[in-house]
Amino acid sequence: MSNAMVIGAGMIARQHIAAIQASGGATCAAVCDLSPGLAACAAEQYGIERWDTDYRKLLKEIRPDVVHVATPAHSHLSIARDALDAGAHVLVEKPITESWDQWVELREHARQCGRWVLEDHDYQYNRPTQRILAAIGDGSFGEVTHVDAFYCVNIHGNGSAFADPNLAHPTLALPGGAIHDFLPHLAYLVTLFVGPMRSVQTIWQKREPHSVLPHDEFRAIIEANRSTATIGFSSHTSPPGYWLTVYGTRAMARVNYFEHRLTFAQGGQTLRKRLTEGAYIWQAAATNLQAKLSGGPDVYEGLHELVKRLYEALSTDGEPR
Repeated sequence: MSNAMVIGAGMIARQHIAAIQASGGATCAAVCDLSPGLAACAAEQYGIERWDTDYRKLLKEIRPDVVHVATPAHSHLSIARDALDAGAHVLVEKPITESWDQWVELREHARQCGRWVLEDHDYQYNRPTQRILAAIGDGSFGEVTHVDAFYCVNIHGNGSAFADPNLAHPTLALPGGAIHDFLPHLAYLVTLFVGPMRSVQTIWQKREPHSVLPHDEFRAIIEANRSTATIGFSSHTSPPGYWLTVYGTRAMARVNYFEHRLTFAQGGQTLRKRLTEGAYIWQAAATNLQAKLSGGPDVYEGLHELVKRLYEALSTDGEPR
């Protein structure tokens, strides 16, 4: 059983704690946050014995096998380095660092320490994504010809923490502003299907002139190793959602991650295939409803699967997959 520690006690940190406790392969031994109130509240909510505001102190005392870093991006590099130096593997929330150069530095430091450093690519492990990958793997989907990923959420409106004029959100210090916080979700899914990117053309826009945000719209056209892709972020498009569309030579698949809905379109579908697809849609709807009613992981199911696989790999001396 691995010993885990979570640094950060906000919303996403609590999802990490829940995923650790549900993994069956780890115990969350401590939680840390600069706010003693947040740290104590998270510890009480999840039955964690230790909490503190000083993560370095906890690293020395707990000696965790894995550290989950769920703090603002500007702190990721220093915290992850300290965790690696303490002998821990590290799972870091996206974006893993503020720049490419910082990521290269962190990756090299992890290699020197003989430890893993991972970025949270949770949507990669959601069931709809895995089902598309399976269809590609068994040949029924054909070759991928194009991928489109589009994220819609209002980050400029009243009540948005990103656009609070009285308290600057940490993401505003990132090169892409608040949108930068969402770009990893789009980039890693696209890369999963089309391979490394060779060229990217981008458009950054600001449709709300009075907002503190530097940008509230983003589009990109990508040429990748295996095919092409487009990614986008919109703060003005309704309804909110995260959609992924994968086009292949034999089929097309579309995912709405906010609703756990996956649909396939395939030429010459038989009645059996249509009934199977219909059954999957009903199953996805039922699973989504059950998660909402039970307080389950819901849209964070991919994070739970990623964390489970991480601790399984540790228990078998394998590699995270």
